[in-house]
Amino acid sequence: MFLALAGLLPLATSSISTWRVRLAEDFGIYLQGFISPQPWVTLEGCILLILCLSWLWWCLAGGFTESERRWLVRWLCISMALLSGLAVVFFSHGIAVPHWIGSWGPQGFGPFPNRNHHGCFIAMGLVVTVAAGDDAFRHRKRWVILYILCLIPMFWALTKNLSRAAIILSFVGLVAWMGLTSFRNRSSRRIAISAAILLTLTALFVLFGKTIVKRLQDTISPSGVLLDGRVEIFETSLDMISLSPLLGVGLGNFEPVYALIRRPTEQETRIIHPESDWLWLAAETGLPAAVLMSVAAIAFIFYAGPWLGRASSDAKPSRLRAACAISALLVPIHGSVDVPGHNPGIAFTAILLAGLAIRHGGPHPEVKAHQSALPRLGAAIFSLAAASAWLGTSLGNPILPGNSSAEMLRHRAFQERDRGDLTSARQLLTHALSMKPLLWEGYFDRAAMALPLGLPAGDALLDFARARYLEPNSANICNQEALMWLAYYPQYAVAAWRTAISRSPTHALFFYSELCSRLQKHPDLRSATRRLATDAKLMFVYLLYAEHEDFAGALTDLLSIDPELTGLSAEDRLRVFRFWYARGDRATLLDALEHKATWRAEGWPVLAAGRAGNNDFKGACEVAMQYLVLPPEAATGPLGDIEKLRREFLFHSNDYKYGFELYEVEKAKGLVSDALLTLEKISQIPNAPLKVFYEHALMLMQKGDYQKAWGKMSAYIEARERAKQSGGQ
Repeated sequence: MFLALAGLLPLATSSISTWRVRLAEDFGIYLQGFISPQPWVTLEGCILLILCLSWLWWCLAGGFTESERRWLVRWLCISMALLSGLAVVFFSHGIAVPHWIGSWGPQGFGPFPNRNHHGCFIAMGLVVTVAAGDDAFRHRKRWVILYILCLIPMFWALTKNLSRAAIILSFVGLVAWMGLTSFRNRSSRRIAISAAILLTLTALFVLFGKTIVKRLQDTISPSGVLLDGRVEIFETSLDMISLSPLLGVGLGNFEPVYALIRRPTEQETRIIHPESDWLWLAAETGLPAAVLMSVAAIAFIFYAGPWLGRASSDAKPSRLRAACAISALLVPIHGSVDVPGHNPGIAFTAILLAGLAIRHGGPHPEVKAHQSALPRLGAAIFSLAAASAWLGTSLGNPILPGNSSAEMLRHRAFQERDRGDLTSARQLLTHALSMKPLLWEGYFDRAAMALPLGLPAGDALLDFARARYLEPNSANICNQEALMWLAYYPQYAVAAWRTAISRSPTHALFFYSELCSRLQKHPDLRSATRRLATDAKLMFVYLLYAEHEDFAGALTDLLSIDPELTGLSAEDRLRVFRFWYARGDRATLLDALEHKATWRAEGWPVLAAGRAGNNDFKGACEVAMQYLVLPPEAATGPLGDIEKLRREFLFHSNDYKYGFELYEVEKAKGLVSDALLTLEKISQIPNAPLKVFYEHALMLMQKGDYQKAWGKMSAYIEARERAKQSGGQ
């Protein structure tokens, strides 16, 4: 507790980080001189931590009797089963429950932020419920039926949740409990029963949980491990811990500080925690706090001691305590690769289970109740005060400065904005930022409201710059900023798009296209936009939107960047040639296509059109025949009776197959005029294949009429391209 509160101590001058200096000198964000950059956020986190530690103290020192332990375990099992059943029902029917964070969205499940947290909760419930049922069965209590019924919704939720962690934790917990109790009693019969139960559960799970079994297989595979993404987060979190190893960065500050020290990446995802309770604790409160917590966990393992029973009379009830201890330990185990311990609902349940696992020696603790009355009263008053402050905050009164009040004020700011009172909305955001100065969304929203209010552009520029620095990996916020600038101060939009392109080269074409598509309404941005194109692909996009008077210069820039156009795809190179032919110097282009084999192989349609434009229709047809992909040839066979084929085609005038059979015979016999007439009839049939244009051009070339032949050939080329674009043949 004191190590967490140390975040509110003054910061030594020698310990000031580079990002703190930049925030102050470049962006005018002067953080208070505390170890925590957001002391109000840390204070609220410390209050929650003190409440958690108070609950821990009360549970561990409670000294529950066996009847109290069984009573509490019974209600825990009922509550966990009820919550699991409701989660499955709401998930199956697509019901989003208010205040159930995890129930929103198509993949939402249960009340916790993600499936793994709910899976950890289910795993704790399964272990305790199985142990409670075993305890009731051994004592011949009818409660065993209740525990069997509780297992049904838990197992159902386990298969619906699709959490790999839930499966692993459930089996680890059950195996640990069954193995511990069986081997401790050295009972081969009990070992056999435990193994049978585990095999039955495994069979049921494989039968009803095929989807999650597939996910487990993917996790075990090397590619699944590599794509998990946690390794990079762990590495960056360790770097963050190394910058402040003794006292950390203060509770509640992991997310903003992590973003500031994170390596540049194109991933838009904002990392809000390090995927590990232990790393999170060390990052915010320092390594000594994490070490103390580890010592506490080890001490609990030995002190709970249901597996160290010192008296034979203690053997039976120790099995239930063992289940409570194992269930509680599932949270720190899971906390190695996730953050269930930072979820109050899971943490408080695990603490209660830890208290139920403790075996107290000597007289009942109630004998010394008068000695703990004052601390209990103090803890109760503190809890009541904190609850009142949070209740007041939820009702719209920022009684307790910190994260909750800042988020409440930001929500109220949106309400004022929707009502049209932007001035009040900005004031509320400013108040929120005084409590949470590293809230990048607050600066972004405040800048967005400054523009329609007509405030100086410098105010919005500074707030947008603050937001970009505090969220250095998101290219999308730069794109949104640019779109806002276009409506009020278009000259600042290009700089925002430049940042978006540099942050996400993969999506550079998308962002640059966003800018170019608006050049017609903002022609004064053309020069700056053109300078922004630093590679062939971006300059190609600019060419698509270039005006006639700007095209020549843009084409020159493209050829200076990439003289051979190797940075473009074959389709894009052909589009460049067509734009060049339509808007630029045709003679230069045609000369290049004549002499550059690589360009000619893709730009031959433009070269053929150029020859045709110079009345060299024979040359146009020759180029097309050289590069054009020919249609499939008809199957050859003995020539049929031409008169019979003519009659067949006459009776089946809408079936082009009969027409092509007749055409092949006429072509083979050299009846060019008759073949041309047949092709003309075929072309009038609906849905006639494109081949008819090609064959028509071929016959006209044999006849020597190259001008008409080129007309048919160009029609065939255009039809093929349209079919290709639409996915046809």
